[in-house]
Parts: sequence; C-alpha cells; structure tokens
Amino acid sequence: MLPVMPKRSIEWLRNNIIRLNIADDFTEVELNAIAGDVVNGYEIDTGSRTAWFNQTEKGLKIAKQEVEPRIEAWMANTKDPLIAIAANQFAARAGGELIRGRDVVKAQVTGSDPDGLKALRSKRVSDYMSWLCLDGIVEWEANTDQLLNSVSITGCYYKKTFYDPIDKCFNSYAISPLKIVVHNDTQSLLKAARITEELEFSKNDAVERIRAEVWLDIEEKMNKDDDGLPEKFIEQHCWYDLDGDGYKEPYVILVHVDSRQICRIAARYKYVGVFEINGKVQRIEARHYYTKFPFLPSPDATYHDMGWAHLLGPLVETKQAIMNQLHDAGTMSNMGGGFIAKGARIQGGKLKFSLNEWKPVESTGQQLRDAFFPNPAKEPSAVLFNLLSMLDQKGMKLASISDSMTGDMPQGNTPATTVLALLDQGLKVFTSILRRLYRASKEEYKKLYELIYENLSDADYQKVLDDPEASVLRDFSPDDCDVQPVADPTAASEAIRLAIANAIHTALPSNPMALRYYLKSIGVKQKDIDEMIPPVDPKNPPPDINMIKVQADITEQGEKLKIEHTRVDNDTERVKIEQALVPHKMLLMEQQALKTKADAEKALSEAQSKQIMTNLEIFNTQLNSMQQNFDQQLALLQSQLERGSSGDTGTGSVFGGTVSVEEGQENPQNIGLPESGPIGNSPGHGSGAIPDGIGGGNSLNDLQPDGASAGARPYTNARDLAEAESNPGDMM
Repeated sequence: MLPVMPKRSIEWLRNNIIRLNIADDFTEVELNAIAGDVVNGYEIDTGSRTAWFNQTEKGLKIAKQEVEPRIEAWMANTKDPLIAIAANQFAARAGGELIRGRDVVKAQVTGSDPDGLKALRSKRVSDYMSWLCLDGIVEWEANTDQLLNSVSITGCYYKKTFYDPIDKCFNSYAISPLKIVVHNDTQSLLKAARITEELEFSKNDAVERIRAEVWLDIEEKMNKDDDGLPEKFIEQHCWYDLDGDGYKEPYVILVHVDSRQICRIAARYKYVGVFEINGKVQRIEARHYYTKFPFLPSPDATYHDMGWAHLLGPLVETKQAIMNQLHDAGTMSNMGGGFIAKGARIQGGKLKFSLNEWKPVESTGQQLRDAFFPNPAKEPSAVLFNLLSMLDQKGMKLASISDSMTGDMPQGNTPATTVLALLDQGLKVFTSILRRLYRASKEEYKKLYELIYENLSDADYQKVLDDPEASVLRDFSPDDCDVQPVADPTAASEAIRLAIANAIHTALPSNPMALRYYLKSIGVKQKDIDEMIPPVDPKNPPPDINMIKVQADITEQGEKLKIEHTRVDNDTERVKIEQALVPHKMLLMEQQALKTKADAEKALSEAQSKQIMTNLEIFNTQLNSMQQNFDQQLALLQSQLERGSSGDTGTGSVFGGTVSVEEGQENPQNIGLPESGPIGNSPGHGSGAIPDGIGGGNSLNDLQPDGASAGARPYTNARDLAEAESNPGDMM
C-alpha cells in the first residue's frame, strides 16, 4: 500500500520529461513503499503465466536438442527435431520478407503532392531509417534474426525501442518473452497495468550509471564480492500517483531485486501527452517502449500467444517417448542375458566369446539347454512404429511442413503450375502470421520515427544523406507522414511476388514507377535502377497515370473501330460473292437431281432384272425337280406294266393287285400315288380292276394321247392315272 504522496503541480509533471531520474524527489520511506509495490506486482504477474512459461521452457529445450542425464547408461534419450525444423523453415521464409536487401523502411506521405516535394521527403526518410536499422543501430539485424528464429517457438517476442541518453544513440533490440512479465489476463500491451522486464547488470555497469547520475547510489546494497557475475534488476513500466492528485501517471521504475532498492524513476510520457482542464490533469498518454511480435493468438483470448512449443510440444513429447521405447526395446533385445540354473556344470564368472569359438562344458546338450532361460525381452513393436509415423505426419501438417515447402521435389511429373498452386495454398498459414509480424514491425518503425524527431540533429541527418536540404523537423514531422515496412504481407513467396511485378509492368509498360518496381522485384540493385531510370524531377514530373490510361483507352477504342470496319467490309464482299454463285449452285443442284433420278432408275432396273433372274432360277429348279420326279414315277410305272404283261398277277401287278413298290423298296417322295390307298381299291371297283376307258394294252403308248381311243382321256403322269382310278366318273 503506497503512502499518500504530497500534491505537486502540473509543471512538476512536465519538467520530469527532461529529467533522467526523479527518485531524489521522494523520501526513503516513499521509495521503499514504491519498491515493495513494484516487486509484489511483478510476482503476481509472474504467477499468472506459470503454465505458459513452463511449456515454453520445455519447447525451447526440445528445439535446442538439449541432452538431459539418462536414468541408465543404455537407455535412450532421443529428442525429436520437429520443432526445430518448423522454426527454421519459418525463420528462413519470414527473414527474406521483412528484410529485403538495403530497403527496410518505407515512408508514406499522406495527401496530394503536385510539386513532388513530399515524394522527395519520403525518399529521404526511407533512406535514413533503412540506414539506421542496418548500420546505425548496433546489431539491429542480428536481433531481428534472433526474433524471427525464436518467435515461432515461444509464441511471441519483444523489441525494446528507446534513445539512450548516456551513449546518445538509438536502440531497438530483441527481448525474450521469458524476460518480459505481463499478467496473463491483460488484453493488450498498450493497456497493460504493468510491464516488467528482468534485467541483469554487473557491479561495474551499476557504478557507471551511478556516477553518471542516472541511478541512485545503491552500490552498498549490491553484492560485496566483486566476482563479475551480474545481479538481477527489474524495470517496471507502470502507473503510480506520484503527484498526489488522485490520477496515476505512467513511469519507468528500476528496482534492485535482492535489496528491493529503487535505482531510478523516470517519466514515461511526452510533453504534448499531458492534457489538462481547468488546471487539473485530464489524462496522460503514455510512451511505449516495447513492441510485441505475436505468432499465433491464444484460443482462450489470454495475453500470451502460442508457438510451436505449445502446439507441437505435447505431440513431440509423445513422439519422443515412443522413439525411446522403440530404442530401448531394441537395445534390450540385442543385449541378451537371462537366468542360469544352479545345477549347470559351468565354470563361474563371465564368459567371453571370440569369433568362431566353442567352449567345452561338463554337461550334456539337454542339460545345457534346460539350464539357461533367456531374458524375455520383446523386439520393437510394429504398432508403436506405425503410431510414431502417424504422429509425425500430424505434426508436419500442423507445422505446415511439406516436401515442396522444404525445397524437395514433389513425387511424379508434377506440373509447375500445380506446384505453384500447392505452394500458394501451403503458404496461407504463413501469410497470416507474416501479417502480424508486419503490423508489429510497423509499430517499431513508428517508435523510431518519433525518437528521431525528438533526438536527432540536422547535422547528423545531413551527414548520412549528404543532402543540405534535409531537415529533421520538416521531414520527421509526426503530423503528415507515416512509416511502414517494405515487406508485402500478402505475397509470401518469391514466385508470387514476381508474378505480381510482371503483371504490373505488363499493364503499365510506359510507367517508370511500374518499371522500377519490376526491376527491384527481380533483384536489380537500387543503384543500378537509378542509373537506368533517373529519379523523378519535381519540376518536370512524368505524365499523369490517369491521362496515360485515358489515352491508352482512346487508342484501344480506335483500333477496335478499325477492326470492326474491316470486318463489315469483309462481310459485304462475302455476301456479293455468295449472290453471284447462286445460279451456279442452282444448276449444280438440278444436275445432281437428274443424276440422282437416273441412278434410281438404273437401280430399279437392276433390281427388277435381278428379281426376274431369281424367279427363273427358282422356276428352273422346280422344273428340274418335277422332271426328276416324273422320270422316277414313269420308270416305276413302266416296270409294273412290263410285269403285268408277262401274266404275273401277284403282288405288285397292275392287273392282279395293288400298285406298289417292290418289297423293301420305299417311295420317298410319294409323288403320283393317291393318299387313300392302293390302286383299284377305290369305291365301286373290284380289287385290281382297271377302270373303264383304259385300254388293255401293255404298252406305254396306250397311256399317251396318240394311243388313246375315241373319247379316252390322255394322261400325262402317274398322278393323273391314280386320280382316274380313284374317280372313274371323271374319265367320261
């Protein structure tokens, strides 16, 4: 609990801005109370982030592949490199995006610029701030590289940007999140009630600051043994009511932890940041020194972000346990060993075997086999190995690590466009993270911009740029200028960035700015670009891009009209030619019709001729068949008649019995014979009688028309004869 401070004026608050240490204005009791409150707040904030802190430390140990002591000498202690691979891949991609050669910072001027003076001012600011980051600030690039290599593991990282009044230089260095203590329920760094940084100073460093009157004299409170080891301090950016008006002001308080002694109290606001109404402080805008670089926001909306240590940590620990189990199982399986029965007749002590060596024992084979029982150690499990592979795939997918992302060639003949599409899709997660780093870098450059405006002299500014027209107050005015990184947060790969630059150059081929952007994108140095394309002269600015676009549109429309006129003329000529060809086409159609008619008549005639020939062939075939049947029947009848004339009245005779074939002979076609029965058995006739009207001769001529009597009916074949015998009335 802080004591009630004596009331002080607003002028005291404003005068504190230029003072390096205001701790002398307070009594020892007040300083001890402030120091105790600072340490208590630090301990509360530290306890709120314990879970996040422990998991981060575990992930860092895994990423660093730290070797831990083994329980047994033969037991495995393998560290899975998944977190290290993911961190290296992210740092390699992000480093090339945020730092591109000598261009780091880009100034952007707001408002119109008809005379081009703002463009020149923007170039001066960009050139100086890029020089300051790469050359002016000690190890700025190295600190940025450290940040990018660690932020993906820890989940967040910090940069502290300030002006050192002792060394009279600008600083912006990276700080591990393990050294920055913020309460886990804080919404953002700007709204934090306390931000505590853990620092270490040696006694010699403390003496330097004490003698420079930046710190209070705490030399007696420090370690008496001058062993060179640093001691712990905490620097807390907090709010305290030190002027006694009931409103807390932002301060920076440095405390020696072991002795709980305050070393320094400094104002953390600007002169223009103090707003008053009716002689009272209305509000005070705090100056911020820390910039938080986030990786992945926490799903539960707590302050501390998540990194690979938190996302991959539990999975990697499981993988390590499985890997060690597989390794230990293989080791135990190869070690051998076991139990020996006491009754085995073998000399005591260890037995060592050389290659192809056999040792004699005083036991039979069965006894020796029964005397030994090997250690029941199983070989590595295939199930655990499959589980390890599955976890490895899950981890690589979570970390956005694939063959294409690590530079390996994809399997098969994958087209280049497909590979680019896969890279673009795989970089979606990386692009979202790059946006967060981009915003954080922008905040860092804004802090540098304000510090330059407050502390840089025109002589130092002009010395760097070699430009006598350069002015700090004019160029770094905070009212109408903004700074941002050169990086493009939407383009996360070199191929995509080159495609964008090529598209811009193709769309605006006559625009010098588009050509400059294209040359810079393909890797041409800025010096060479300036030699090929002179900078824009403010007195003779290039034509307005909008006017160039309007002229290009007019030219394009004129070309389109010419093409349209040419097309209309061609259509007219084509119609005339088609009209001239109409009579020829009609004559050709008539000739084709006549030819078609002639072909049809010819086809019809050929079809009729073919039909007639077919009918003739059928008729000839039938005629030949009838002729063959007639010849067979005639021969049969003649044979029967011949037998009848010889007086044979037996079976098979025409006069004494039925007309039939010889025994065993068939009449296959049954042509000329009645279906009702044998000849002579028709109604009204006796058996074997010859009907009236038939002569009694036995010659074949008696059956022909020339040999018939008057009134007799000629018979042409055996069928007529059979019908005559069956129906005698038809013969008359």
